This record gives sequence, structure tokens and C-alpha cells, in this order.
Amino acid sequence: MTPDTTTPTTAPVVRPATPDDAAEISRLRSAYVLSEPLGEEWLLDHLTRDGVTLFELHASKDAAPLYEELGFASDPALMRMTRL
Repeated sequence: MTPDTTTPTTAPVVRPATPDDAAEISRLRSAYVLSEPLGEEWLLDHLTRDGVTLFELHASKDAAPLYEELGFASDPALMRMTRL
């Protein structure tokens, strides 16, 4: 039986980016990354328009104050908010 040599057996070589890669990195960033950050409540507003009414997440102690500012109520196990 002859081995199948049509399928590559080695993974592509991974290398760090170089200054020569800058133009392509900039192009990809422009194509796939927002030029301006979204507002803090953009995702919540978007999901609410789609009918989502219950939001649950697990927040670290450091992140909990941010979510509380957005309307989540603190719970020992998770942060929760209901929008109707």
C-alpha cells in the first residue's frame, strides 16, 4: 500500500509580525475593527430590540461596579438585569 502524499503533514510556520507586515495589519484592522468604540449600552440596547429581557453574567469583583452602573443587580453568584 502506498502512503497518501497529497495531504500536507506539517502545520504552517507561525512567525512574529515584522515591520513589513504593517500595511496588511492596518488594512485588516480597518476592515474588521471599529474605528470608534461602541457606547457602553450598545450591546444591551441591541439585544433588547431583539426581544432579550434577561441578562445574566458572572463578574469579577473589579468589574462588578461597572455592571452595577449599567443597571445589573449584584448577586453573590452572578450579576442580573431584566429589561421589559
